[in-house]
Amino acid sequence: SMTGYGRAEQERSGRDITVEIKSVNSRYFEYTSRMPRSFAFLDDKLKKLVNGTISRGKTELALTVVNVDAPEASISVNLDLAKGYLDAIGVENDVTAGTLTRFSDIFTTRKAETDEEQLWADVKAVAEAAVENFVAMRAAEGEKLRADILSRLVYLEQAVGEIEQTSAERVQKYTEKLYAK
Repeated sequence: SMTGYGRAEQERSGRDITVEIKSVNSRYFEYTSRMPRSFAFLDDKLKKLVNGTISRGKTELALTVVNVDAPEASISVNLDLAKGYLDAIGVENDVTAGTLTRFSDIFTTRKAETDEEQLWADVKAVAEAAVENFVAMRAAEGEKLRADILSRLVYLEQAVGEIEQTSAERVQKYTEKLYAK
């Protein structure tokens, strides 16, 4: 059987990275993945890594990356624009955070730079651990199937022996009946 499941989770470079691999029987290798769009550049690399070990089966890989210590984004405030808004509406001492958040254009969000090589190294290490777990589970399942097939083979050998013995006796009894008639 080609079914299997492997999961690995590690914290690397300030990110909590989880890779899950599931596979069900299929004649060929079919790969699908679920991951955040911002990590789509890793998809082809992950497919090659998985296909290096898993040659058959409908395989699905799920990648989750949660920033723990790594900065996701930085937010800056355009103070001149905020002051201009406040001057325009004539508010001096009645400024609250709620008042400022109504003017969304005073905030600028910049996504943090991602070191793609470091990210790939981290994701690759976790994916390799998930593949190892997948292979171990599949080997355990294969061993169970082997034991099941061997037990069925023993039963079949016993049944064939009984049939051969009964068949030989039946021919002899039938021959005796014919001579008796």
